Order: sequence, then C-alpha cells, then structure tokens
Amino acid sequence: MRDTPMLDAPLTTLAGLNRDEWAKYRDELSKREDGRELLEKLETAAVIFGLASTDDINGSDRSKVTSLSYSHGGHLCYYDKPFNILVMPNGGYTTSGDHTP
Repeated sequence: MRDTPMLDAPLTTLAGLNRDEWAKYRDELSKREDGRELLEKLETAAVIFGLASTDDINGSDRSKVTSLSYSHGGHLCYYDKPFNILVMPNGGYTTSGDHTP
C-alpha cells in the first residue's frame, strides 16, 4: 500500500472512499510526517473552504454547479467534515453539509 498512487491523490478524494478503504489509507498516511500534518490540519478545522477554478464552474449551469458542490471530483470537499463551502470564480458559492445525527 505504501507505493500506491492513492497516497498521492488529494486527501479529500480518499475521504470519499468506503470507510474500510479510507481507514487503511488514513492509517498509512498517519505514519508519514507530511500525512500526519495534513490530517491534523483537516481534522481540527472547523470548516473546509474550497476555491473552484474557472475551468471547473462558471455558475451558469445549475446542474453542473450542484454536482460539483457535492463532489467536485473529490478535490474540494472533505467528506469527514460536516460543512464544506465552495466559492466559484463569479463570487457565487455552494455549501454541503452532513445531516447524519
């Protein structure tokens, strides 16, 4: 697992995996200094704030905006946080939140 490309993927992408897979990768990341630092920053943050690039969203296609606000390919939403904000180039924004009890 140490040489797998998944460890080089954005951490937000890994958090979107099923829980068993994510736990394995998280454990592996916690053994690396850079991984520990990143995990600590993400896990102690109150909210995740992402900036979409112009190529990602233009704000005019509502279905695309909705889709990207929920997943954004896993790059800007961290699913282990209950609240994510995504700001688009035109100043618009979307939010996603966890509704589990």
